[in-house]
Amino acid sequence: MSPGVLNLLRKTKNSIICSTDFGCTLDPSWLFNLTNNIKSNSDFFLGGLNKINKINRFSEQQVEFFEFKDDVPSFLPSSRNICFTKRQWMSVRGYPEYTLTAEDTLFAIRLRNKYKCRFIPKSIVHWDGPKNIKEFSIKQFDYSRGDGFLLIKKTHHFKSFIRILLPFLLFNRNLN
Repeated sequence: MSPGVLNLLRKTKNSIICSTDFGCTLDPSWLFNLTNNIKSNSDFFLGGLNKINKINRFSEQQVEFFEFKDDVPSFLPSSRNICFTKRQWMSVRGYPEYTLTAEDTLFAIRLRNKYKCRFIPKSIVHWDGPKNIKEFSIKQFDYSRGDGFLLIKKTHHFKSFIRILLPFLLFNRNLN
C-alpha cells in the first residue's frame, strides 16, 4: 500500500473504511453490502467474495482455489475486498509500511488475531487472475516472496502452485 494511502487512512475522520485494489470491478451493491453489515464499534471486520473473471481455461482452473463459497474459519480477506473500522486499523498498527508485498495479508492476519471476521458473500469484487502459466508463476513467486519476508503462510503459495498448475499441465494441452 502506498504511503499516500496510508496517510489518508491516518487522517480520515470516517469510522468505517472499505478497501479494494486497482483494476478490480465492484458489483454495484459492493459498498452498501459492506457498510450495511458493520458499525463503528464492531468487534468484527468484513471480507467479501472475490470472483475471478473467467477469461480462458487457465483462469477457470483458479476459481476453486481463490473463491471462497462459505464463511469458513480460515477465510482471510485481502485488501481487494475488505471493510474494517478506523479503531480496528489503529489497534493493529495499520498496514505494515516496511514491505512492498503481502502488507494486506499481514494486516488481515493481525485483524483476525484480534477480531472476528465475517464473510459477506453479496459483497462481490471481480478481478483478473493470471491468464497463463507465466503470469501465474510470477504472481505466486511475488506472493511467496512477500509472505516469506514477513514470515507468514509459509507453504500456502507453493501448495496453490501445485494444486492449480499440476492438474492443468497433466490434463490440458492448451495452456493459454
